[in-house]
Amino acid sequence: MQKIKIFIIALLVAVVSFVFMLTAVPIYHRIYPFSRFTINYSIMLNGENVECSEQYYYFEEDEKTVLDNDKGKFKIKGGDYGIYNFGLVADNEEMYNKTNDEYFMGADDLDFKFVFFNTNSWHIADIDVDIQIKETDGEWYAICYVEYTYPHIDETGKRVTESTEEKIKLDNLKETEIHFEI
Repeated sequence: MQKIKIFIIALLVAVVSFVFMLTAVPIYHRIYPFSRFTINYSIMLNGENVECSEQYYYFEEDEKTVLDNDKGKFKIKGGDYGIYNFGLVADNEEMYNKTNDEYFMGADDLDFKFVFFNTNSWHIADIDVDIQIKETDGEWYAICYVEYTYPHIDETGKRVTESTEEKIKLDNLKETEIHFEI
């Protein structure tokens, strides 16, 4: 009788451990109480840092929320399935002062807008954005490199990281909203 009790307790512990191993990570990601998206960013103009005058985000068709966070990094709650938009606004006056190029004089600030499709409500993503504004042969370009990391684990046991890069010619600074899809 004693051996049966020990066997039942051991079996119960094994079953509970097995169920916990299968459900711990999905439950953790679903009830995660912290910010789900962390965005680290830098905007460089010919190798010099440009301050971001505004960071913002909005979900689907919600109102834009302007953020007051640390320079170079901000976090948003997230947690819903759908399209998140976040933006970084580069001050055109600062770019004119750094380049003395009339191209930037009197133009509007550059609004770099990123569209991020959150495919699962439990995703926790780290997004790194590097924007390089450079002059090439008298033309100005914005080269944007975005790297994002999801909580998925690949076959090697590491978190899945993907990246995208896009080069956009800044040919009309009156149309200052520049879209990137992640």
